[in-house]
Amino acid sequence: MRLYARIFSYLSNFMAWYTDRSRSRFLKSFNENIYNTFQDDLVQNKQISSLLCQQIQLHMFADVRISKLLSEDTSGNIKYLIKLHEDEERQSRVRDRAYADFLQAMLHCQFQKSRDEIKECLQSMMAEYEEKVRREIAGAAITSLLKQQVSRETLPSTMVFHPTGKPR
Repeated sequence: MRLYARIFSYLSNFMAWYTDRSRSRFLKSFNENIYNTFQDDLVQNKQISSLLCQQIQLHMFADVRISKLLSEDTSGNIKYLIKLHEDEERQSRVRDRAYADFLQAMLHCQFQKSRDEIKECLQSMMAEYEEKVRREIAGAAITSLLKQQVSRETLPSTMVFHPTGKPR
């Protein structure tokens, strides 16, 4: 807004000089330097223009930085959701395998053993099932912790760039 005001001030000064009586202008022209007449207006217009240019560059830098941070955050969220989905699928496969083993052992026990032996067999199979699930959960947790540790150790340190173009 200031730039527009300065330009219109310059134009009004120029029009005032231009609409001055032609005879008066002609007599002044021998001793007058037009650049000096409007030098203050031109210098102020250049200063305001450079200030406006700096503000635009600063806002553009901020917009780029915000966009980059948002895209990094979004990609991190997507990676996290994919990891959750993969973990859920892996847990489902473990449950299905353990359940299938459990059913097979139960059918084997039912056809080949007495009632008390079936009861003991079921108790031991339940204990084995719990142990398999516990081992799978512990293995997944340890794998996840190791992956996090490796990712922390391999990530480069981030550098923040400022409008001057120099890293801090």
